[in-house]
Amino acid sequence: MYIIEGTMQIIEQNQETVQIIFGIPSFLLLRFLGTTRYLSLSMILWGSVMIGMAFVTNARELLVLRFILGMIVAAYFPGITIYLSLWYRKAEQTMRISVFFGAAITAGIFGGIISYGIAQIRNLSNLKDWQWIFLLEGIPIILLGVLTYLFLSSIPETVQYCFNSISDMISQVKLITVRPISPISSECEYIWIYKTNENLWNGSKSIVWTRYPSDISSILEKAFISGVDQTFISKRNRIDFIKFVEEYIEGEKRQRPIRRRYFKASMTNNGISEDETAHDERLSFPLSINGKTSTTIDTTYHGSLFITDWLLLFTQGKFDVTFDNIFPVLINGLIHEGRYQPNKTVKEIIDALNLVKYENFNKNNRKKMKMLQDCCAKLYTKQCFLFRIVNTALRDDDRTKLETLGPYCYLVYNYIGRDINENLSIRRCISQIIHRSISQSIIVYRGDNIYHEKIEEYKQAIGKKKYFKWLPFVSTSLKRYVAETFGLNVLYIIELGRYLSYDQFTYLNKNTFIQCEQEILLRPGARFRIIKLEFDHISQRHLIYIKIIPSYISYLR
Repeated sequence: MYIIEGTMQIIEQNQETVQIIFGIPSFLLLRFLGTTRYLSLSMILWGSVMIGMAFVTNARELLVLRFILGMIVAAYFPGITIYLSLWYRKAEQTMRISVFFGAAITAGIFGGIISYGIAQIRNLSNLKDWQWIFLLEGIPIILLGVLTYLFLSSIPETVQYCFNSISDMISQVKLITVRPISPISSECEYIWIYKTNENLWNGSKSIVWTRYPSDISSILEKAFISGVDQTFISKRNRIDFIKFVEEYIEGEKRQRPIRRRYFKASMTNNGISEDETAHDERLSFPLSINGKTSTTIDTTYHGSLFITDWLLLFTQGKFDVTFDNIFPVLINGLIHEGRYQPNKTVKEIIDALNLVKYENFNKNNRKKMKMLQDCCAKLYTKQCFLFRIVNTALRDDDRTKLETLGPYCYLVYNYIGRDINENLSIRRCISQIIHRSISQSIIVYRGDNIYHEKIEEYKQAIGKKKYFKWLPFVSTSLKRYVAETFGLNVLYIIELGRYLSYDQFTYLNKNTFIQCEQEILLRPGARFRIIKLEFDHISQRHLIYIKIIPSYISYLR
């Protein structure tokens, strides 16, 4: 035993050297496995080595095990630091990391006391006191490693077990930093633009953006990807990546919104490159007009009154819509609304709809209506006037557009609820009803600008059975930083449930003109309840946590 104690002293003196040698390989392993898998694996191996030490019989065996232990823990503490950085903002990380290392020191203090207590065990099960120390300290580490693998999520977006409500989620974790490092995509390129039109609130006209010169755009993209909060493009002009504004910092301070825009170049027959920016425009479409929100207090009626009134008017109360009677009014309405738009754009829309008619000529009414809904939903993602005039009419409840835009709104509305009706088998429906308590929520994000009075109204509604609804179609993003790009003074953090009765949203991931979008579209009249509201001093925005409530109207006949 004297030899083993002497060997332990030698190993302890060289423990840091072992960790330095294997630090870089351990970091590579951490990067390959991810933080959760690496931390759980290292704890399980750590505990196993501790248990193995209880059964060493000579100095050589102890030397080998201590060498292995040094390899295992080489990147454990740095790994914890990296893990905390994924969950907390920069301003919050210092305190959390300090608490962690302080806890490590405290554990060393109490560890000696606990070891002294364990050492009082004498010859229990023919094991010596020092063997019991290794056993009782190793077993809990293995159990904790297993629990870490089962329940600890790598990043906030992957958390599933605490999404029963947004308030529960926020009480336990602080979502990812306001300025995450943007992922680099091999399929998508990005350019930088700034807003130049005078009226920021006029949603009936196309938002005017001007592209930065290519050299400045390249500088901004490199700075944004690196994760910095701000950069300068001249001595007087500063770019704030948290607020997404360009600031003039000399004399009279001014600022203008900037955007990181998806750019996909596709060569036409004339060799001219075109960019598709419809996704950005939909996310930046103002839900408010003149600063007043289009949100209304919810009534006992669930759904869109604009669309329902068109249906009553069109069918004279019979709710009998067929492909043959809706198709002509759909075509005529879109031609009328596009009379001031480029002829080429209108022709592309009409040709796409006529193609549906010709390709499905011999099919029954149900299949033809389904294909027509698909086409209308895809046209919503097209970079043109269509989504803008539709949402403007819905937002402003413009009844002069009822006959011309009502058919299109009706078809897209039913497209959103159709998946609930048709894509669920009876077995899956029964399973979802039985297991409704299991969290199946997802989180999406949307930026906006609203008046202070509306923010106060939202505050008063927290914890009460008071519901609101948005009047237009609402585009949201699965990526928080994308929504923050288009948020002025408000960022909505929206919880969507994926139960049978949740019928107010659909994925626009396949039926779209831009395949790399991660957009979820909410129905007109989407009902929601305010869960929490707080002010983020870093981004200078109000964070409004809301939960979408089912309407129980999946399909308008």
